[in-house]
Amino acid sequence: MEDEGSKLQESPDLSADSSRRTRVGFPNVQEEKKGKGKIIFILLAIVALGAVAAWLIFGQGGQDDAEEEISPTPFSQSSSPTPTETQIERSGVKIQVLNGTGISGAAGELQEEIEGLGYSDIAVGNAGSQNYKNAEVTFSSGVDDKVKDEITDKLEAIYQDVDVKTGSVGEYDIRITTGYKKGYTPTPTTKAAATSTPTPTAGATGTVSPTLTPTSTP
Repeated sequence: MEDEGSKLQESPDLSADSSRRTRVGFPNVQEEKKGKGKIIFILLAIVALGAVAAWLIFGQGGQDDAEEEISPTPFSQSSSPTPTETQIERSGVKIQVLNGTGISGAAGELQEEIEGLGYSDIAVGNAGSQNYKNAEVTFSSGVDDKVKDEITDKLEAIYQDVDVKTGSVGEYDIRITTGYKKGYTPTPTTKAAATSTPTPTAGATGTVSPTLTPTSTP
């Protein structure tokens, strides 16, 4: 009996040994998922930051270039003539202006008007007849059409009526004879009363004064 008791005492305590045994566990799946999630989040954050940086570098620069291309060029006025402006060569045009109305200074006034257009070679005189009512302009065949239009427009702005002709005008390119200006009303002329000429008596001597014909200033 004693032997059996000693054997029972010597038998190991299984319950105590079991508490001392090392626990063997499986990997924590939830912790692994959390770790992977952090890695993915970090990668996504890096990609997002790279995209923002690329937009700031390339996108903003492209926008500035587009704004520079769209911005209009400032307009600056220049005194030089535009391509559509008509150029008229006036320096070589020879013009003759004749007083055709007998009104003092009529040809000189027209000369000043034409010089205002830029013509400088102008001769002034009296026409053979002083009874012109309409102004008359004659152009030689070689006169440029732009010169014709400019002179004609000027005359039509000054005179009541203008007769335009083409033909030979001698050494000149243009011959202009003045007429009645716009707004001018001719003053009726009255005939001078007839006077009797005394018959010289025999023996009387005297001198005869020549009759002077008045002339008008061109």
